[in-house]
Amino acid sequence: MTNVPHVQSRSLLVNLALALVWCALNGFSLGNLLVGFVLGYGLLLVARVVLPATDDHYVRVVPRVLRFSGYMLADLVRSSLILAYDVIDPRDLSQPRIIAYPLTAVTDLEITLVACAFSITPGSVSIDLSEDRRVLYVHAMYCPDEAALIRSLRQRTEMPLLALLRGREEST
Repeated sequence: MTNVPHVQSRSLLVNLALALVWCALNGFSLGNLLVGFVLGYGLLLVARVVLPATDDHYVRVVPRVLRFSGYMLADLVRSSLILAYDVIDPRDLSQPRIIAYPLTAVTDLEITLVACAFSITPGSVSIDLSEDRRVLYVHAMYCPDEAALIRSLRQRTEMPLLALLRGREEST
């Protein structure tokens, strides 16, 4: 039986090697590296169809990573715009609150990445973890409704991140 992490890393290395070959043929630049990476990924997709024995875990994970990155980028832009508007508006729109967020994440990696994902967007920061590691305390600048914020954080950040880490499709 093939060791899945080994196969995943091999597929990633093949993709990077194909990207570097593309750069060697067309000149080294960030743009060429990205184009080479996309073309290499396309070749891995074709290899999966042509050679059924080829591992497809890496090919399935990349779109989920890109989708989650898109979610995080959209949240970053949205919260940055809200924060910028609050700075230029003479009224104080903030409603700061520290919330106790009940975690679904259980491993050290999951908890760390959830805390980082909450903190990366302007207007919120993870500040502490309970002793039993089941509750993450988060300071939110804009929290008129604690229950609504918890639902939003769970649906928009924690669940998609856990689906990615645990290797299954999101159930949104």
